Amino acid sequence: MYTSPSSLSSASAVPPARISSDGKKVSTSGIGKKLKIFLPTVFLVTFAVLFGVFPERYMPACLKGIEIWALNVLPAVFPFLFVTSLLRAGGGAKLISRAFSPFSKAVFGCGGEGGFCFFIGILSGYPVGAATVAGLKKDGLLSDGETRVLACACSTSGPLFAIGSVGAGMFSDKKIGFFILAANLFAALLSGIILRFFFLRRSPATPAPAAKEETREFSLSSCVQNSVLSALAVGGCIAFFYVLAAMLADFKILAPLQSLFGAVPALASCAEGLSKGLVEVTSGCLSLAASGNFLAAPCCAFLVTLGGASILFQQIAYLRGVGIKAPFFLFVKLLQAFAAFFICLLFVSL
Repeated sequence: MYTSPSSLSSASAVPPARISSDGKKVSTSGIGKKLKIFLPTVFLVTFAVLFGVFPERYMPACLKGIEIWALNVLPAVFPFLFVTSLLRAGGGAKLISRAFSPFSKAVFGCGGEGGFCFFIGILSGYPVGAATVAGLKKDGLLSDGETRVLACACSTSGPLFAIGSVGAGMFSDKKIGFFILAANLFAALLSGIILRFFFLRRSPATPAPAAKEETREFSLSSCVQNSVLSALAVGGCIAFFYVLAAMLADFKILAPLQSLFGAVPALASCAEGLSKGLVEVTSGCLSLAASGNFLAAPCCAFLVTLGGASILFQQIAYLRGVGIKAPFFLFVKLLQAFAAFFICLLFVSL
């Protein structure tokens, strides 16, 4: 019997099925969809119940997160969110991008917008680089390939955190902060250089439509509103993950991960800081700095580059809207983190 190629392709597209105990076929794709709803629901309900039952324990953790956001993150992030929003609305981002064209073409293989995003990300830190890339993509100034490359290459820490908070504040040594920042930036640059060869067999970006005059009259108020909402979203993420970190510590959920790190003799005293930092970077770096281990600075470079769950969530929230898949972004960030570890190890060994 002859089977046409079209029927073969349509048959192969049918999702796999399994047979249940009563003899009925059950679609595995349906099970996957249910799990995607069920697991987050269980997690969020558990979080809410614990917060409601033990408010005396978790409200201070939430307030601590809000305090860190208000005193350390908001003053560093909001001005850059506002300025980049104004530059995009007024066309200034396109104008400034021309100055970055030589650098961006040489390193990332894309237009000047790439250099603009990279330097804004360096100055401001997480998550402004991701927000800027997402904004320029929505404006039609970046192609899909450029967005993938720049989403990873412009995901960097800022000097205020790496040098000021971690280096001077936690290690009492600005030089350590410079090493951590340099390792972070080299790792991000390296990922951008490599990814360009995968994604920039380049299709040109769709030109952005010309802005109408009546839209520009309201650009200032909309820029203020968008920047405030973005800054509040960052604060919400920080507060949530501070509470989550406290819950994980209370129920010793990170204990297996800590044991895994501790199984490596050189990392034994860094195990607690690494496991904490995978959830919230600040507390992890603080613990690492107190350990006195020679590998504390490279481990901080690893955490600062990876970002921890809190910072990763903030960036993914921006990037999902422009087609960046979370597994791809997480995989590249993990590679960046390992690269930053070894680069920082080289610096502190010199």
